[in-house]
Amino acid sequence: MNAADTLDVLDESTLAELAGDDTGDIVGVLVAGFLDEARERVAAIEAAMAGRDIGAVGFQAHALKSTAATYGAPRLSRHAAAIERDARDGRVDAVEAAVTDLPELWRETDRAFRARYLSG
Repeated sequence: MNAADTLDVLDESTLAELAGDDTGDIVGVLVAGFLDEARERVAAIEAAMAGRDIGAVGFQAHALKSTAATYGAPRLSRHAAAIERDARDGRVDAVEAAVTDLPELWRETDRAFRARYLSG
């Protein structure tokens, strides 16, 4: 188990800050936008890995890391940070292993956000 496995899928304090005083649907709209962007980033990471473009993997992982942290998805953010770091350091085997684990982590994150914000 790595350190990211011990993090919650959703970070309650970040989500509370995101929601603020919103009593409308704005958080749901923001979350839907985040999920669309994150899904595209995960797909781009997988495609870049398939093409062995480690620079593109690192670039996409950096963007995913930042967005996931902003939206309160610490496990996804930490995993993307590890991919970014390993890509930067040229550890192709580590990048490949982490990218292999990324889709399941992404699905877990997506399910958690949808259950909380988009189920109604």
